[in-house]
Parts: sequence; structure tokens; C-alpha cells
Amino acid sequence: MTNEELEARRAAIQAEISKYQGILDQLEADRNGISETINTIKESVEDPIVAPYDLAEGDKWRGLNYNEAETKVSDIGSSLSSYRGETLSLLGQIDKAIGEVQEKIEELYQELASLG
Repeated sequence: MTNEELEARRAAIQAEISKYQGILDQLEADRNGISETINTIKESVEDPIVAPYDLAEGDKWRGLNYNEAETKVSDIGSSLSSYRGETLSLLGQIDKAIGEVQEKIEELYQELASLG
């Protein structure tokens, strides 16, 4: 390999490293943003919804309204639980992708080092 070809290959590897580093940075930012959103939803929505409320208000609000409120609270709790599960699955996929991108970057650094 000529010096020009060697330098061209080094430059191409550096460009690939930069590209993958940008992808890695974006994945990490997305993971952090999703984690913050999960925490906000838990604190601002889920915790207040699942808190034990007296929906009957001392027997003032019984009957169909009470039953409907109990059903809605249960539905919201189920939806939040489903959302949390799906979101945690997404975070797992993002973590896997981060690992794969980190491996690719390491491979590129090793290739760069092997060129001397």
C-alpha cells in the first residue's frame, strides 16, 4: 500500500469513527431523555393515580359514578404499566445498539492502529 493509499485509508477510518461517534452520542442522549421522561411520568402521573384515594368521599359519591371512577383508575394504572414495560424494552434495545456501536468504534480504532 502506498503512502497516499495508507493516508486515504486512515482518513476514511477516522471519518467512520466520527460517524459512529455521532450515532453513539445521539443514542445516549435519547436514552437519557427517555429515562428522564419515565421518571417524570412516574412522579407526576403514575404515583398520583395509584395513590389510595377515597373515591367515595365518605359515601357521598357512590353508585355508578364511584364504579366508573374505580374502573378508570384501574384502566389508567394498566395503561401506565404497559407503557412502562414497552419503554423499558425500548431502553434495552437502545442499550444493545449502544454496545454494538461501541464495538464498531473499537474495531475501527484497532484497524487504525494496525495501519501504523
